[in-house]
Amino acid sequence: MSPSIPAPTIYLRNKFLIKPGLQGRFFIGQQDLLNNTRPGGNMGLKLELVAACGARPLIQGKPATGPLPPMMHIWKLPGWDSLYEAMYDFSETDWYTAEVQSLQSEHQDLLVGAGQGIEVTPRPAKWKNPDTPGYVYVYEEIRLNATTTKLGHLRQLNWLVAQVQARNCYLQWIGGGITGVPAQICLLWRAPTIDAIEEILSDMAYKPEFARRYSDMMLGIQDISREYMYPESTERIDNDISNGLQSAPAKVEGAR
Repeated sequence: MSPSIPAPTIYLRNKFLIKPGLQGRFFIGQQDLLNNTRPGGNMGLKLELVAACGARPLIQGKPATGPLPPMMHIWKLPGWDSLYEAMYDFSETDWYTAEVQSLQSEHQDLLVGAGQGIEVTPRPAKWKNPDTPGYVYVYEEIRLNATTTKLGHLRQLNWLVAQVQARNCYLQWIGGGITGVPAQICLLWRAPTIDAIEEILSDMAYKPEFARRYSDMMLGIQDISREYMYPESTERIDNDISNGLQSAPAKVEGAR
């Protein structure tokens, strides 16, 4: 009998915009969503929030400065059908309808875990304070050269993870594209500040103890995009629910 193939870890990457002035409704919907997709939640479906962030800070209860920023959520799914089952079940609830109406646009892609053997570090279980996460993100989308093997790149990436961890920077998530751009590798790094990230990138490129190995790694990449991202209050809401600081709603209106 041939050995069974391990089931892949499946992720949903959701990129979206909130309609102007509706961030309050959005955060109420996020609390309902998180309460109802936990173990023992009203919908009986478990989704795990990996990260919730935006191109600029967006904090619940605080006024937004300028247009609302592009947003991105990453969710870990329990199975391939989970997303569609959730959308079907939630479509009959009042809270989900209100949540969808708060969005101006939305684009979802499925990814699988891509970093076998690479250590990832989950996000902190608590923010520094209700308005300040205490960390920022840099989000990368990578495509490798035709001559670069994925395994070879992951070996180089494993070296990089070890170097930046010593500088208080951590790989929080890595996924490989299935929909959208299938050959894409996506990474989310976490560090205390943007300045800390930029110092690390500068050291990797210029300091002799890192530069040759880092250069070899980057030569294997066809193209790369980097974007600084800021945690938004959905992460804090998720933390508070997990830590028992917010209770689940007693009833989900319209649930079947």
